[in-house]
Amino acid sequence: MVVCENRLFAADAGGTLWSRDPVPQNLLWTEEGPAAGVHALASPREATGGEPIGLYALAGGDVLHRAPTPGASWARRRDAPGLVALSMSYQSYFAISASDDLVAVAIGDAGNWQRVADGGGVTALTNLNGRLFGTGGGTLWTRAPAAGGWEAVSDLPGEPAALAGYAGWLYLATNDALLYRRAVTRPRP
Repeated sequence: MVVCENRLFAADAGGTLWSRDPVPQNLLWTEEGPAAGVHALASPREATGGEPIGLYALAGGDVLHRAPTPGASWARRRDAPGLVALSMSYQSYFAISASDDLVAVAIGDAGNWQRVADGGGVTALTNLNGRLFGTGGGTLWTRAPAAGGWEAVSDLPGEPAALAGYAGWLYLATNDALLYRRAVTRPRP
């Protein structure tokens, strides 16, 4: 999941991209087009380092991009081998690798992904208010993108499937098809 241009987007296991307003009401999702092989979504808050606003996805070992408009096509942006979660922050892509490392590469840099820190068991990743948030081990975690370690924020209400951040709120989709929303707070002591 990710919020882009004031819409909450999610890709399902069947390869379809959906959207809805990021509000707490029980709204229907609108089909936006294909999302074959997409297993993680990210979006910058504004154009970042030469990359346009839009949806960025991990699919088949690549980072893909498309406009947040119905029926838009996906285009390949860069290699992303063995990555399971994706976010964009501070002019960089951040991701969790299959070997549980937090990795990053500057947007526009043709180089390889570089290890930043331990992945902390995180399986879903998002950016909000200049911080990375992730889910893992039944816990919501946060950290500064390039420094420090993971800090526990709270327990999760269910088994996480996806995480998105927008306007001071975190959105959690669980494996039992429920959508939760919570305000961002400081990590617990």
